[in-house]
Amino acid sequence: MNSYNINSTAEEGNDLALTPSQLNKPDNEASLHHDAVFGEISDEGPDYRSVGLIGTAGLMMKTQIGLGVLSIPATFNALGMIPGIICLLAVAVITTWSNWIVGLFKLRHRHVYAIDDAGEMMFGVVGKEFFGFAMWIYWVFVSGAGMLSLSIGLNAVSSHGACTAVFVAVAAVLGFGLSSIRTLARMSWLAWIGVISIMISVIMVTIATGVQERPAAAPQDGVWVSDYKLFNKPSFVQAASAICSLVSAFGGTPGFFAIVAEMRRPEQYTKALTICQAIVTVTYLTIGCVMYYFCGSYVSSPALGSAGDTIKKASYGVAIPGLIVSITLVTHLPSKYMFVRLLRNTKHLASNSAVHWSTWLGCTFIVSIIAYIIASAIPIFYSLISLIGALVGTLMCFQTMGFMWFYDNWEKRAISPKWLSACGWSVFVIASGTLLMVAGTYGSIVDIIQAYKAAGGSGAWSQLHRKPTPDDEDAQWRAQTATALLQDCGITPQAPTSGSSRITSASPSEPKPSVKLPAELYGMIVGYSLHYFNSLRSNGGGQDRIGVADARKHLSDWISGHTRVKQSLKQLETLGLDGPSGWLLQGSLQYPLRNLTSLQLGWETVLDFSRTPLFDISQQCQKLKVLVVLYKLVTTDDLEKACRAWASTLKTLKFDQVAENQDWISKVIPHLRKLKVLFLGRLCYVFVDSINAVAKAEMSLEWISIVDVEGLLLGVQVSNSHGI
Repeated sequence: MNSYNINSTAEEGNDLALTPSQLNKPDNEASLHHDAVFGEISDEGPDYRSVGLIGTAGLMMKTQIGLGVLSIPATFNALGMIPGIICLLAVAVITTWSNWIVGLFKLRHRHVYAIDDAGEMMFGVVGKEFFGFAMWIYWVFVSGAGMLSLSIGLNAVSSHGACTAVFVAVAAVLGFGLSSIRTLARMSWLAWIGVISIMISVIMVTIATGVQERPAAAPQDGVWVSDYKLFNKPSFVQAASAICSLVSAFGGTPGFFAIVAEMRRPEQYTKALTICQAIVTVTYLTIGCVMYYFCGSYVSSPALGSAGDTIKKASYGVAIPGLIVSITLVTHLPSKYMFVRLLRNTKHLASNSAVHWSTWLGCTFIVSIIAYIIASAIPIFYSLISLIGALVGTLMCFQTMGFMWFYDNWEKRAISPKWLSACGWSVFVIASGTLLMVAGTYGSIVDIIQAYKAAGGSGAWSQLHRKPTPDDEDAQWRAQTATALLQDCGITPQAPTSGSSRITSASPSEPKPSVKLPAELYGMIVGYSLHYFNSLRSNGGGQDRIGVADARKHLSDWISGHTRVKQSLKQLETLGLDGPSGWLLQGSLQYPLRNLTSLQLGWETVLDFSRTPLFDISQQCQKLKVLVVLYKLVTTDDLEKACRAWASTLKTLKFDQVAENQDWISKVIPHLRKLKVLFLGRLCYVFVDSINAVAKAEMSLEWISIVDVEGLLLGVQVSNSHGI
């Protein structure tokens, strides 16, 4: 086997020229007229060997720089600032070496077009098929993720001008059309537009994060101090998953085979690689450090939401060209791989024949439609793409290049310290890649299991957790985010099912109604609200956590304007709210909630849409049997009106506090002829006369609990209190 050394005295522009250490020559000599991959290249067909130095650098950067850069601050949050920087630099060094090996391997073996050719040389037919399929499925999933990213961007810019399904379809059509450009040379100028677009967007968010008073997700009152950590204490799986995220950010390595294959002068590959890796690493390091320093644990992932809704819209608007180019490139790469495999060693590969065009357009269409289908139909898409990235992405960025070095250098006759050092480094790359692959895969599987449990055990392929349907909005498919989102928005659901829950009976203990939303309503609220609330974090306080002034109005208008919501609300039987949830009730009250039998309004509930919110609710929820009111803005007038409306249905009632210190019970309770269970908390000031009024009322109470009677914390409880 031959071995080659880098010629340090190579002439200008030929810094990666190969000088044989033995007397033999590389496998194939390069020719601008005949290529070992594409065959005869002429003016009558596409010129597949025409990418220049600058174009190559742009293509390399675009395979790596996307909105994924904005996940790096979250990685720093998991690891801590200093370990995060160290890990980022380590991954940058390893992937730079891996990318360099790709160029060396191509120059030595001119017939190599993609990673499957290298796999065949090292491991035979099995290696070819394994690496070929791994690379293809990797890029198809990345293409699907790109379509979803563009749909989210279009949703953000248009304020949900159309549903996500429409925007994903638009992204797929754009991807198919632009990825059908046949050569990377013609695509290289698009790559630079995409890089500049993403860079400007990222810089906008970074600057806004630095100059704003606090992140959009942080508590909006009190003194704000960033809670960034120099060192964190993640679990092994958390650390491995965070590092795998960094590998994904540098994960363009599999595409570098195709890029160098279309270079006009492959000898300039190292120059282009140096430009690419320097810019990418500095960008990642700057964005990660600055955004994590200013946002701390309140950084969003991706971080476009960290600077608030206005900057988010503006940055997404600037980023849209970059997102389109990302889809174009990552759809082109697997399509070109299929195309080359089908037509290699035929005259049609580099011609303008009908076979050439039909095969090429068929390949781009197949990749586009498969990427669209898996992104739209697989309910656990983001968990699955994390699994694919950990299992396949690391393998193609680390281990494969280590094996490629051994393939070219293992039989070298002269064993030197330099060779031993390179051998040790290759072993380290293979070992570290394997460790990350195993740990990252395990972490991704754990995430999938947790997402399944968060869904209440419903089938991972059930309709509930599928990609949003035409009236659903972005990111419903992120099941693990959905539950936390609803909780931050004031809804406290258990796992939703295809129907809705029931209150089976009132018991002598404190009523704890199960809180479930109909599956369709749950999905629609999650999907629509995620755009407005994706930056929220629980802050443990009672302040308004929305952070977007007009969000509640948007949501209320959305709820009251959709007939499908109306149909879902007809199923709603129990509901618990906590926090600034008025938007949900305000929108819902446009429709009769005929089946609602249990309502709980928590401590932090903010119902600011009316002076008499309980009465407004009673007009649409006429069958209510259980009412738990914990928030303190209840007035006597509102209570009396509501209880009159529920006189013939309400059986369980709990109040913890009432805003007015007067004998409200005498006015309210006697109306409730069906009442069986009554709880009055310590902030419900109860007079002795109030108890007398309860005793005289025409009701058959079975359980009553009174904590405070005229300022005395008596804790009175009476069971089976007939004629109390």
